[in-house]
Amino acid sequence: MSNGKVREAEENIRQAEKYLKTSMFKWNPDYDSAGDAYSRAATAYKVGGDKKKAIECLNKACDCYKQMRALFQAARVLDQAVLLSRDLNQMDDVVQYAERGALLFRQDGSNESAAQLLEKAAKIVESSCPEKAIGLYEKAADTVGFEDRPREAADFLARAARLQVRCKKFDESVVTLERSLNVMHTLGGNNAAAGRSAAGLVMVQLVKEDNVAASKAFEAWGNYCDSETFTVLKSLLEAFDDQDGDAAKEAINSKAIRDFDIDFARLAKSIVLPDSAGLEAAAAKLGAERAAVAEKEKAAAIAAKAATSSIAPPEVVAQEERNLEQEKSHDHEDDEEDDLC
Repeated sequence: MSNGKVREAEENIRQAEKYLKTSMFKWNPDYDSAGDAYSRAATAYKVGGDKKKAIECLNKACDCYKQMRALFQAARVLDQAVLLSRDLNQMDDVVQYAERGALLFRQDGSNESAAQLLEKAAKIVESSCPEKAIGLYEKAADTVGFEDRPREAADFLARAARLQVRCKKFDESVVTLERSLNVMHTLGGNNAAAGRSAAGLVMVQLVKEDNVAASKAFEAWGNYCDSETFTVLKSLLEAFDDQDGDAAKEAINSKAIRDFDIDFARLAKSIVLPDSAGLEAAAAKLGAERAAVAEKEKAAAIAAKAATSSIAPPEVVAQEERNLEQEKSHDHEDDEEDDLC
C-alpha cells in the first residue's frame, strides 16, 4: 500500500472522528459529514490494497448514515463491503453484509435494490457455499413479492431449488419447485422457465424413487414442457410403469434430458432404473416356490386320504364287535356242556 493512500485514509479518519466529537458549542455529532469522511477513507484503503481496513471504514460509515436515517446511503456502503469481502474470499461476510444491506434497502422502500443485492451475493457464494446462496435467493423472492413481481419471485425460487438439488436436499427442493410452479401458474405458466422447473420436479421425484409422485407431477405440470421434453418424460415414466429397464435407459440418455439445467441433468445418473432381467428372475423364482408349495400340499392331501381309507368305517367295527360277542357266547355254552359230561 502506498504511503500516499495511507496518509489520505488516515486524514479522512481523523476528520470523521472530529465530526463525531461534541463540545460546549457543538452538542450533536455531525454524522452525515463523518459518514462521508469514513467513505472516503474506505476508498483510499481500497485503492491502496488494504481491503480489511476499507471494510472497517465502510462499517463505520454505515453506522453514521443510519444515525441520520439515510438508510439508502447506509445500504450502499454495505453493498461495497459485499464486493470487498468477495475479494478477500470471506463468504460468511458476503452473506452477512448482503442481508444487512438488503434490510436497510427494504426499510427505505427500495425493494428492487434489496433484491439485486441479495442476488449479487447469492451468485458470489453459490459455487463455493451453495447452502448459503439458497437462503439469499429465498429472501430475494420474498423481497420482490409474489404479488408485485411474481415472475422474478418464481425465478429466484427456481434458482434456490436447483441449489437444493445440488446439496441433495431433495424434499426441500420438491417444496420449492412446487412453490415456483404455483407462482408461474398464476402467469399462465407458458414459458421456458416453467417447463424447466416442471421437468426438474419429475426428475427429483424419480431420484427419491417415488414413481407415483413423479407421475402426478408430470400430470400436473408436464404441459409446460416443450414437446421434446414432454415426449421423453412420458416415455421414461411409462418405462417405470412397465418395469422396462432398456426403455428407461434409452430415455435417460436422450438429448432432451442432457439439455436440462445442469443440476437436474446430473440427477439422471442417480436415478435407479427398473431392472427387466431382475424382474423376470424374481418372477421365475416366485413361480417355482409356489409350485413347490402346491406339490407339497398335494402330497399331504394324498397321504391323508390314504390314512383315512385304512381305518374301518364305524358300521364294520360294530359288526365285528357283535361277531366277537357271539363267538364268546358259543364258547361259554360249549364249556357248560363239557362240565355236565
